Amino acid sequence: QNKMTSLVSKLTTANESVWLRLGSLSELMLDQEKAMYSYDNCLRHNPYNLKALSQIASIYRLKEQYPKAVEYFLRVISIENNNGEIWSALGHCYLMMDDLQKAYAAYQQALYHLPNPKVVKISLIFSHI
Repeated sequence: QNKMTSLVSKLTTANESVWLRLGSLSELMLDQEKAMYSYDNCLRHNPYNLKALSQIASIYRLKEQYPKAVEYFLRVISIENNNGEIWSALGHCYLMMDDLQKAYAAYQQALYHLPNPKVVKISLIFSHI
């Protein structure tokens, strides 16, 4: 029984890794749909995979589907709430959705968690020009 459980666990981890690599490769080939499909399959094997969650959120953000991006960024933050880059991206999404209170709060968290907060301030200035 333990041997079977260990084998299933290894297979799940291998599948998760393959889907994650396929997602990265699809992004390199500029195929966002295949990347999303691959990252989604990665999440079927591990719903807490930070890379897959972050990449799906980023693709939604690029497509200007901000509510979906927020959903995935919040999932990342629920797992790892000290990632300044994610907080900054979340703030941008809220800003684009005209939710200024949440944007401000997210940017505050970004400033708190980023090692070099000047990067956020500069990106804030240039993203609205």
